[in-house]
Amino acid sequence: MSDLTLAQIRQQKVIPVIVVETIEEALGLAKVCVEENFLVTEVTFRSNIAKQAVKEMKAQFPSLIVGA
Repeated sequence: MSDLTLAQIRQQKVIPVIVVETIEEALGLAKVCVEENFLVTEVTFRSNIAKQAVKEMKAQFPSLIVGA
């Protein structure tokens, strides 16, 4: 993890933690996060699509830091 990424995570006062059931849901939530200036989010691995959701979110919203 780069120093810039760590600095961005430290600056974020609230980190949304999301549970998603579909890729569409994940992308919708990612869009809202970016629009509302939440640049860091966490996806829980409580569904079968979580890994793919993280990948899609990172691809479509490169400014969003997505963790799991």
